Amino acid sequence: MSKIFLYIFMLFGAAILSAQDFELKAGDAAPQLMLYKEDGQKINIDSIDADYFLLIFWHYKCSHCQKSLSKIDKFLADEKPKGLKIVSIYPFAEETEKFWSYVKDPLNLLTDSVFIHFTDPKASTRRSFSQKAGQPPLLILLDKKGKIVHMHVKAGELKEIWKGLE
Repeated sequence: MSKIFLYIFMLFGAAILSAQDFELKAGDAAPQLMLYKEDGQKINIDSIDADYFLLIFWHYKCSHCQKSLSKIDKFLADEKPKGLKIVSIYPFAEETEKFWSYVKDPLNLLTDSVFIHFTDPKASTRRSFSQKAGQPPLLILLDKKGKIVHMHVKAGELKEIWKGLE
């Protein structure tokens, strides 16, 4: 019986170590991003012309997400970054119609051409970046080659991060 517990303990420990080995970090290639447009068409962000992509996984009802989006809007107004696209991703299956209504409302400041909105109803993209459910917003900066420049970006730090790229 004690051998069974020892084997279970060894397997559990190995699983924890392997999960840590695969955590994405700056310099890693980003996973393939298959996202959905409002009409249901699949798109890969490789087809979008930009030097950098700021991915933001968020929920329109989340107060933390709203604060981050407000800081992103301020960054865009102050810095006017060239070559940056904000890839807004709603990683939930429910209420997608409400999400699309929200992002189209000009009062929410998400209609600027810098923003590109998608859904990820199966949350496969979110999971590939190791974001756990219930943790929006998640911000990740990618370059045009699909490399991760920064993981877990704080919206208030965008100005410093952007200046470091110039």
